[in-house]
Amino acid sequence: MKKGLRIASVATGHFDKNDHIIPGVITSIKSPNTILNVNKVLFKKDGNDATEKIIEVILKNNLPHDIFILKGITIAGLNYIDPFRLIETFHKPIVIVFLKKKKVDLRSITSKVFHGRRINEILERLPPSFKHKTRYGEIYISSINFSDAFTKGLINKLSIVSKWPEPLRITKIIANSCNH
Repeated sequence: MKKGLRIASVATGHFDKNDHIIPGVITSIKSPNTILNVNKVLFKKDGNDATEKIIEVILKNNLPHDIFILKGITIAGLNYIDPFRLIETFHKPIVIVFLKKKKVDLRSITSKVFHGRRINEILERLPPSFKHKTRYGEIYISSINFSDAFTKGLINKLSIVSKWPEPLRITKIIANSCNH
């Protein structure tokens, strides 16, 4: 793994079911855990603005990054991040970490939002996820523009104190400290 890899990551903090706007953060972290930049962003709960807001913040602030590491593709309830749109815009590889094996058919959940079909289309296009055992537990990973072997090595190097890669863990901690 390249020393000093710059990783962009996105997370939201806790929110209540009655919240309509969800605060989140986009970070740029130099591996494994040096914070380069943190930007607060507001996502619509169950909306479809996450991808565009991420792109807007990264371009506006010229956030340095070599790759994206995402925790799934849904954020702020059933809002979604389109990894293919991020690749099209930034030409950077993406690693997506899931707690459970990605499900291609989420119709029972996504039928609640008008863009649920889009979420399913994205999941269907993703490369198959695979189970990976870190020192701290199992996660599932799907990567775009990285080999499985490279992705496993990357996750192993970045999983310092939990099964979550450090950039995701740090981003989630920061997001949990944000409020409206």
